[in-house]
Amino acid sequence: GDFTIECFINTSSTAQQTVMERRGTSFSSGDWILFINEESTNNVSFYAYDASPGSALLASSATPLSGFMHLAVVRNGTSWKLYVNGINVSSATSSATISDNGQQLTIGQDQISGGRLYIDGYIDELRITKGFARYTANFAPPSDPFPNS
Repeated sequence: GDFTIECFINTSSTAQQTVMERRGTSFSSGDWILFINEESTNNVSFYAYDASPGSALLASSATPLSGFMHLAVVRNGTSWKLYVNGINVSSATSSATISDNGQQLTIGQDQISGGRLYIDGYIDELRITKGFARYTANFAPPSDPFPNS
């Protein structure tokens, strides 16, 4: 169904870094990852195995890494979008459902080998909203902390 995954990150590193993921030690059904990909000129990518086996479902072009950036991955029906600082940088269409893989959510690290590809910086205001696509067009990133309710 619809969902929104969003956070603010602050990193100046050009190394590959995991923002957050829910996956095991190899890619299989239900796995997903939001990451900074050094191999693609420091772009931001979202990989969802069920929606796009073997490749990133959403990937931005080169994204300058400076200061806090707002990242958002949104699914609205069959429309998937990746936003960086409120600007839609990548879109895809897929009717695939990300299945429950039983893995825990990890923030700021990849689970392989007990942890790697750590965030070199900060993650703030992380929010995952199930059942609601918060952004369907370009937007101004939130300036206030996310509410608790």
